[in-house]
Amino acid sequence: EAHAAYGRRAKARRSAPLPDSRAVRTVEDLPPMRRRLEKGPQGCIHCHTVGDMRREWAEEQGTWRRDDVWRHPPAKRLGVTLDRDDQRRIAAVADASAAAEAGLRPGDRLTSVAGTPTAGEADVRFALDRLGPGPVEVPIAFIRGGEPRTAVLALSDGWRRGDALDLSWRNDLWPLRPNPGFGGKALTADEKRKLDLPADRFALRVGYLIDFGPHPEDGRAAKAAGLRVGDVVRGISGAPPDFVSERHFQAWWRLHVRPGATVVLDVTSTAGVRREVRLTALP
Repeated sequence: EAHAAYGRRAKARRSAPLPDSRAVRTVEDLPPMRRRLEKGPQGCIHCHTVGDMRREWAEEQGTWRRDDVWRHPPAKRLGVTLDRDDQRRIAAVADASAAAEAGLRPGDRLTSVAGTPTAGEADVRFALDRLGPGPVEVPIAFIRGGEPRTAVLALSDGWRRGDALDLSWRNDLWPLRPNPGFGGKALTADEKRKLDLPADRFALRVGYLIDFGPHPEDGRAAKAAGLRVGDVVRGISGAPPDFVSERHFQAWWRLHVRPGATVVLDVTSTAGVRREVRLTALP
């Protein structure tokens, strides 16, 4: 049905005047990408590069805001969890959520969100990405017991924002500041056991200091504070102990550490000496 409807719309578009080709823009037209290409061959332009270049251009124009990192919000921002396999079916509704307030129930089947036909999570994200930060009302259509129904979900200001785990999978996280200036691989269970660390405690071995790229001062600050490649960071003041990955830790730092704040790292050196490293976040 969706394919047939798309075909009908495409046929209607073909009978209409074509848009002015000069209005069509590619990623190469964005000034940051153009400057990169002028320096020489860049290899492949990845899908996420388009978003990177749009962000850089918005930053240069002074229009980018930190909340712009929350692109393509997941269905759970509405208060629903979609079934993994049958992604139109609502598997769960969060208590006190916009979906619960609107009367949605597990078993309801979404058919459209904000006017966009939905066949799954990706369609919901696409529809939500078009909406502002809030407050905003989201019309939805769904089927319950074979009968079509509608509802309006009221989302409050800031509804698009997620947490560090939500941000961790996005490439958007890397340019965000402040930056800890270091990173590395999470310790394995065996490595944690040798250091008498609980199995569920996050720890990483420093594999690099970011003394390169657009902000080499971050890595230099980490080095000046006493951090070295090979050190094990076994604890971070103010941080939860159960990050699921290094990217989770990197996202948490960018979201929760304020410029100028001093973070205390519990570190074991390559020589086995345990010490504190006091690292001040740069703006």
